Amino acid sequence: MQETMDGLTITIRRWMLRGKFLDWYVDVLVDDSFAKTQGYTSINDMVERTLGKDTFDEYCNGIPKWIRAFSNGSFAFLDAERYGHAYMGDDDRVI
Repeated sequence: MQETMDGLTITIRRWMLRGKFLDWYVDVLVDDSFAKTQGYTSINDMVERTLGKDTFDEYCNGIPKWIRAFSNGSFAFLDAERYGHAYMGDDDRVI
């Protein structure tokens, strides 16, 4: 589904289990629109001002395509290549 925030289109995936939407997480597409809603000028600006490209390369095989946001405030970068996750805790440590 798509939502509009600050005039920008954000793509969100919601997951279902047994015909009901799961309410404990959603996936958000990581693109320039998402970065701009977070206060950055672009996805590259967001990468460099947060963890940096080298860290994303090491833990996610590059800039992740999706961020999984959990209802408890934590999130994970989804690594499509390895089908794994680089989880981020509340204190922004890679776990």
